[in-house]
Amino acid sequence: MLNTKIICSLGNVSKSLFSMLELVNKGMDFTLLCPAKDGFLRLEQRMKTLEEAVQMTEKKLKNILMLSPIHKGGEERSVNRTEVIREIKWGENLGVKYIICSNIHSGFDVLEYRRIIENTVKTSSEIILIAKVGNSESIKNINEILEQSDGILLDKQEMGQHFKTMQIPLIIKAVAFSCNESGKPVILQDEFNINEYKRIANMFIFDHLDGCSFSLNKGSGLRQEEVIHRFTGFLIAENRRSRKINESKRSELNSMSNVIHLVESSEAKAIVLQTKEGTSAEELLNLRLPIPIITITANKRLAYRFSLYRGSITLVSERSNSKEIIEEVKKVFPLMIGDRVVYIDDSVNDKGNHSFEIKVIGKELGYGYGIGGSILTGRVFIANGAFHENTMAFGDVLVIPNQETQVRAELIRKASLVITEEKSLNSFEAVVGLNLDKPMVLGAGGVSNIIHGEVVTVDTYSGIIYQGKS
Repeated sequence: MLNTKIICSLGNVSKSLFSMLELVNKGMDFTLLCPAKDGFLRLEQRMKTLEEAVQMTEKKLKNILMLSPIHKGGEERSVNRTEVIREIKWGENLGVKYIICSNIHSGFDVLEYRRIIENTVKTSSEIILIAKVGNSESIKNINEILEQSDGILLDKQEMGQHFKTMQIPLIIKAVAFSCNESGKPVILQDEFNINEYKRIANMFIFDHLDGCSFSLNKGSGLRQEEVIHRFTGFLIAENRRSRKINESKRSELNSMSNVIHLVESSEAKAIVLQTKEGTSAEELLNLRLPIPIITITANKRLAYRFSLYRGSITLVSERSNSKEIIEEVKKVFPLMIGDRVVYIDDSVNDKGNHSFEIKVIGKELGYGYGIGGSILTGRVFIANGAFHENTMAFGDVLVIPNQETQVRAELIRKASLVITEEKSLNSFEAVVGLNLDKPMVLGAGGVSNIIHGEVVTVDTYSGIIYQGKS
């Protein structure tokens, strides 16, 4: 499923290990640390318990630090830099890479926070700065705020103080659209209402919001763990219903547009993108495709930023070999034998295009030169004289192990696909196969690994033969 990023305030959670475990298992992706509200000591105590829970579940969580406003108050807006610097240093010691700046009115406010971070944090270039907006000025200046920040946190409760109730959904939709257009993630902070969680969940799916951070109404009687469980349960159901590509995205022209056709035709379970600069990853994420996008990059800052997008999984790796990358992906995303993934290398080839491949997950039995452009699954029939030709069924995968084997055209006609050890296009099998318009793999190495009667999946795009059913 496409996971909407769940952000939980650590100050609202019980410090018991059981509560932390429940929170992690229910789907928490980020912890929200707000020292101005919860205090340094209280947060540190809860983080120790959370570390135990994370070790037990082997799930990786990231911390987001919410800073105090640099400027407090209304028109006077008194300066509060000392407290902000103290919070930043505390976050640096914890290894925090995500920072939310509060009480933002314009792009200049974001720049002010960024200058303080650059002067305080040694690895400031890796910090992802998220602007918290909600007041009328910030909504008016949303484009300049987007330009200076790495993402937006929309505070719905603050918006309620500045706008009429009926205006708020339209503002959320407009801000989300601006964020999507600029390639920046957008998170909604809202008070959880038991009667409205279905409407809120639909908003995340159809307005393309990337993450949520819920505050709890004390009168609701709910714990944060229960809120996440209900919310993610409904998101899963809605994701299954909405596993269709947004029609408006088909008309978008960018270097990643061809992926839409590949995803639909291959029924891929995920997209694996190897990127250096991140431009192609932004284009791909902005298509809002209904399957997870796993981004591989050596750039830590890019990895941190892409982690905020809905449906995005990121890995920091310098590997360039596609087989090694797929093995890395298996550690963080469940891929079964027979699953298909669209593999993209964003380095541009000689024709100025990106490299696209469909990869089938499974044990490789052999590979050769593929003809036909399809992925087929079938039972193997080995034409080596050891098995009676009448036992071959229509749709079997015909394997011809060597040049000396005499094969009748009738067998090739019955086969769904032909694999030959002979690589010449002038061979009898190749000529008959081409005339009958059969998918083929010629010059296949590793044919001796294929067992008569077993089921194989053959990718004629790449010429690879896999063990098992797709």
